[in-house]
Amino acid sequence: MQICLEGPRGDWGWFDFDIKKPNLGLNLEKVKAATGTDDPVVIDTEYDDSGLDDILSYDGMGYTPVSNLFKQAELLQDLDDDALERVAIYMRTQGGDLEYAVDHYDNHVYIETNDSDPASLAHEWVDISGEIPKEVAERYFDYRQLGQDLLDDDYETDSDDPYEVAENYIDEVYGGLDLYLTEIAKDLRNDNYYNDYFDWDAYGRDLSFSNTYDEQSGVWVSESVNRRTHKLHIKESMSAKKYTGYTWRDFINNIESNSSYKVDSLERDMIGSRHDSILLLKPGSDTLFIGEVTKYSDGEYELMDYNIHPINNESRSFTRKNKRCVKESAMKNNIENIMYNATLVHDYDALGDLLTTILPIDKDLYNRIYKAYEAQRVPAEKLAHKIYDELANALGIED
Repeated sequence: MQICLEGPRGDWGWFDFDIKKPNLGLNLEKVKAATGTDDPVVIDTEYDDSGLDDILSYDGMGYTPVSNLFKQAELLQDLDDDALERVAIYMRTQGGDLEYAVDHYDNHVYIETNDSDPASLAHEWVDISGEIPKEVAERYFDYRQLGQDLLDDDYETDSDDPYEVAENYIDEVYGGLDLYLTEIAKDLRNDNYYNDYFDWDAYGRDLSFSNTYDEQSGVWVSESVNRRTHKLHIKESMSAKKYTGYTWRDFINNIESNSSYKVDSLERDMIGSRHDSILLLKPGSDTLFIGEVTKYSDGEYELMDYNIHPINNESRSFTRKNKRCVKESAMKNNIENIMYNATLVHDYDALGDLLTTILPIDKDLYNRIYKAYEAQRVPAEKLAHKIYDELANALGIED
């Protein structure tokens, strides 16, 4: 592993380092000879194939002294290699403070699939829990596959819709899905139990909203804390959560207060939308999610957690394009308001408030500024000015 350090006169160099050694194992005399100081700033780090990328935090703007990383590394001295890798995974997927990560990383479930396909996650979760509970088998029953199999076997029916064929077959032959699944469970010849017609893709998509995939390690990390056993955690995760509100604003507040999601800024106004869906994001994640919203006759909005799904880049682009057709001006006004508020920042409290308004608009900018904000080594006004400049550039505003 190597670290790039720079001194006050611009002298810099790359040095080997070891997280487990005091002062990162750096020879401070050589560091001073190369950079002109024994406490230069951190410019970059390379972790080779250690799997520890991003375990140590620095602002990336040349304001974090290497002594800050010495203190961070002290928190890791007593951890073995497996624990270090999990802390690194936690920092990449959850973000936040390293001390908090060291205290809490082991409260989460880590599932290695080496595959970002949510269906792979679903299979692993079931393997860990040891079974598919009957209520889950009912919720994710694959009617379409059963119906198609029946049609392929020349089952006599007047319908050519696989879903309808399966529903009619289950009702007519077994008297309902509950009795059908009960009959399957009794059949000792059925080694797959409920698995034959279990919709792994749908189950995986719903699980993925409460788990984050780390591309580097191939590991999924649960969002919620697991204070008991893996099996209990998995079974608890199957319980549906509901977010409601009788006004759109109350509905948004309910989601943000009771989940790990933030509502996309495009959704905060009533302009031009029937609100049958809602765009959601998670701090520190590049994935955009879409929730299927139900509006009842009494005016209440409702969103079930199993109706929240990640959307791919193509869908994301299409969804945002359609919504921006009616909300582009509102979005522009929102950014201009943030730029104005940036000119009023004079301390870190005000900067913190400003950062919360940036997150739904530009997560990359938020993450870059947050590192410097957290270190508090750069004047708040200077960081606010950088925010202003970047947003102005995004809007094509010239000085």
